[in-house]
Formats: sequence, structure tokens, C-alpha cells
Amino acid sequence: MKLLCFTTCDNDSKRLEKLYVMVESLQQVKLRNPDVDVHAYLLIQRCSEEDFQYISSRIPDFFRVFHLNSRVSLSRARNILLGHAGHEDFTGAIVAFPDDDCWYPFENLDRIIFRFKNDYSLDYLFCRYSFSPVEFTNKLIINDLPSVFKVAAFASSNTFFARGDLIKKSGFFDEDLGVGAKYNGGEDTDYALRIFSIAEKCEFINEPLIGHRDPDPTLKGVYYPGALLAIASNARFVKGGWKLFIKKILVGGHLVITGKVPIGKYGNLLIISLKRFFQSGNKKK
Repeated sequence: MKLLCFTTCDNDSKRLEKLYVMVESLQQVKLRNPDVDVHAYLLIQRCSEEDFQYISSRIPDFFRVFHLNSRVSLSRARNILLGHAGHEDFTGAIVAFPDDDCWYPFENLDRIIFRFKNDYSLDYLFCRYSFSPVEFTNKLIINDLPSVFKVAAFASSNTFFARGDLIKKSGFFDEDLGVGAKYNGGEDTDYALRIFSIAEKCEFINEPLIGHRDPDPTLKGVYYPGALLAIASNARFVKGGWKLFIKKILVGGHLVITGKVPIGKYGNLLIISLKRFFQSGNKKK
């Protein structure tokens, strides 16, 4: 079985040490599972040739490392990496998009891989993340009928794992969404919902199995635009999607009332989201 991971890091963000922690945790997964063919792709942004040589020397050989002098959005960075991986055989592989500051604790990723290896019908699995993750044990309850609400709430780039066939069908990330893009946030929600709409079997583990800093509730207003548009783009293709869309619109109203989103911006987002909702039908045909 093959594991494909795609991640990016900004050389000027002072997060390289966190990146090395993630890389080491993935290295340990590889060492513990010699029968798993681990391939990883890393894009270092705002990186000089000199820095690139030094960083590359600290990255294991199963990584393919690339660099840019400039900075691009998160969705664009992932698309660049997917483009570099065009020669890879995605069939049957497990694909993940970890952030540079997440990590795989205990043997949690090993056990996630094990679930895919032992159930060929499993297309898609997602969980939660936390700064204090828990161990994946047999006692954890696995929900094999998760709702679209669970996907939107918990299937982040750090926490979803999908068969490569679904990644190929889903294509590239929406470059209008995501950190550094036109609309902040939502690129992973959009991708997660796209995969969910075509997955035949999906599992959700309602526990934080991936290490990452805890969600910051003060950033809800910041990431609301991308999240709303991501849901609007997919609401017509998943069970309960229109209910999720309405709920997200109401959440925006609350953010306006609490002063976290300006009313003018909210009104503009409503118009754009409705356009995405109706135009999505044409794209799907």
C-alpha cells in the first residue's frame, strides 16, 4: 500500500522546527510499517536557494522537496504539489494533506492505514485534531454513517484521509479559497465535501487522533468567507447539504450581530454564495 502526503511551509514564518516535528512523526510511521510505501511532497515558500539546500538536507529521502522564492496561497501550493505528483500511481493509495505544524502521535496513523488495508470498501476516513491528541484504540467508536455536518465541522486537511482514486476524481483545490487566497479559509472544507459527495464508504472517529494546535474560536469571522463559499459549492450534491448551507448563512448573521463580520461584507458574501450554489449544478453535469 502507498501513502501519499502533501504539505507546504513558509520559510519566513518561523515554523520550520514544527515542520521537522511533523516530518519526524511521518518518518516513524514509515519505519514502523516497512510494507507501506510512503511518498511525501513538500513545498517551501519564500525560500532562497541557500536555505533550500539546508532545509532539504534535514528532510528524509522519501520526501520530494521543492521551493519558491515567493509566497502563494495554501490552495495554490497544494495544487503545485499535486502537479508535481502527476506521475504517481494514485490507485489504491491513501492520500493526506497535513499542515506543517501538525504531527502524528502514538501509532494513530499506522492504525488509520490499517483500517484502509483491511477494508477495501473504505474510501474516506476523518477524525478530529487537538494539541492533546488521544491514542487510537479499539475502544474508540467509529461512525460509518457520518453526516455532512460532521464533515464540514471536522474534516480538515489535517484530519481527512482518502483513497487516491477519489483524489484523482476530485481534482485540484479551489484557488479562490484558502489562506492567502481571494476568500480566506474553506479550501479544505470544499475538498473534503467534494470527496464526501463521491465516497461510497466513509468513517468518522469523533476523537482527536492528529496533533495540531487547538482551534481558535476568535478566528471564526476570519475564515467564514471561504467556509460559506465552500459549502455553497457543494450543498447540492450531498445529503443534507442545503440544510448545512442555510445553517452557515445563519451563522454569518450571528457573526454580523457580534461584530466579527461587517454587514456589507456579509451581504456581498451572500450574493456570491448563492451564485456558487446555482452555478455548481452546471459544473457537476
